Parts: sequence; structure tokens; C-alpha cells
Amino acid sequence: MTQPFTLTFSARSYELNEDGNLHPAVYAQWFEEAAYHASKNAGFGPDEYVALGTAWVVRELDLEFLADARFGEQVTIETWVSDFRRVRSHREYLARRARDGVLLARQRVDWVYLDRASGLPRRTPADMAARFEPFGEPVLKDFHAPKFSGDGAPRFETTRRVQAFEIDEMRIVNHPHYVNWIQEHLREALAARGGNADALKNARHFFEFKQPARRGDVVTLCSDAANVDGALIWRHEIKRGETRLVESYTRLR
Repeated sequence: MTQPFTLTFSARSYELNEDGNLHPAVYAQWFEEAAYHASKNAGFGPDEYVALGTAWVVRELDLEFLADARFGEQVTIETWVSDFRRVRSHREYLARRARDGVLLARQRVDWVYLDRASGLPRRTPADMAARFEPFGEPVLKDFHAPKFSGDGAPRFETTRRVQAFEIDEMRIVNHPHYVNWIQEHLREALAARGGNADALKNARHFFEFKQPARRGDVVTLCSDAANVDGALIWRHEIKRGETRLVESYTRLR
């Protein structure tokens, strides 16, 4: 049975936010990098996917933050495949501080296997299924969108243009950038409501990716908030015109 793949990173100065802690999007970047290495270790690296004319893209991302890391700290990432289906697979991720084993973040991603030319789902090869044998349990329970009536305040909107540096080899916005978008959007939303944007602390981000954003797209981020079971939840939509690209939820600490 396949064992978890591990990779260790060191928190660098330019990966820190204003309070000296690792920026939330960095966890998503490290998790993505670990997935690439894990896939290559199983015999499916970038060259193999190019030869097959296929790629894995993120359908859903669920990221929870539990503790902080600071400059120079070593962070060990563990990742494994928890299920492997005809065209989709869940991959699990844990980030631990190496010196004491404290769990910093965990993530669950639903990946979809696509044909690069058509952009449509494609059945995974039999030998791939054998090499990505499922191991272990999900790190997070399935996210269920809460019933959302809002808190009476008007929705907050911002607009941005997709930049070239946000695009990956699939010519779409790389998913960690959406974490950055939501982070900045939340800061502006909190400030607009008279809150303390500098005290923003996330507990969990959930993203459902419906359509990709591409270079040059003008996208609108729309958010509102509600108290759900005693927690403040923000709901976000990212749209290109009338086309919904992303639906997302954020729970604050």
C-alpha cells in the first residue's frame, strides 16, 4: 500500500505576512508542490503528463488553518491519495512544524483528470490507478455549504484583472492565487464595514472551481457574511460577467 509522500520547506522572509506569520496562500503553494513531487515519485511527472496530453486540475479545495509558522521554521508536508475514481481523485495534505510536530494546516483537494486539448474529463490509465493506490483517511470532513441568509449588510464587491504572473502551465489562474484574492478582498470588506482588517485570522477556506479564469479576464468578487452556528462565515462568488467561476466560503477565527 502506498505510503504518504513527505517534503520539507523552510519559511522564507518573502512568504510572511505583516504579522510575521506564514501567509495562508503559501500553504496552498507548498501543498501543490508536494502533489507534483508525489506524482513524479509515482512515475507521473510533468513530461509524462505532456506525453499523455492530460493534466490534473482542482475541482474543490478545502483548506484549514490551525497554527502559525514564522521565519526560518521547517515545515514538513505529508500528502497521500485517499480515493481514486474514473476521472477524479481526492488528495490529502498535512503541514506540521518540524521541530515539535504541531499541526499547522491541512487540506483536502478534489482533482479532476482532463484532456489538455479539449478540457474535458478523461479516464485515468490503469497503471496510474495502480500507482496511486489510496492510502489513509480524509483529513477534513466533507464541506457542506451552510444555509445562508446574510447578516443584513450589503454585499461587498471588488473588481480585478487577471495578471500574467497568476497563470500556470494550463494557461489558467493557478489555484493558490485565489487564496490571495480572497484574503485581500476580505481585508477590504472588513475595512469597509468598520472592522479591523489587520486582525484578520482565517480558520478555513473552501473553494469550488466551476470555470477557469484566464489572463486578461476582468473578474468581480462579491461577498456577504452571516453568523452560522456561532461562527462568522463569509460567502464569496467570483464572476466574469454573468459567468460564475468560483464559489467560496471563509470561516474566521
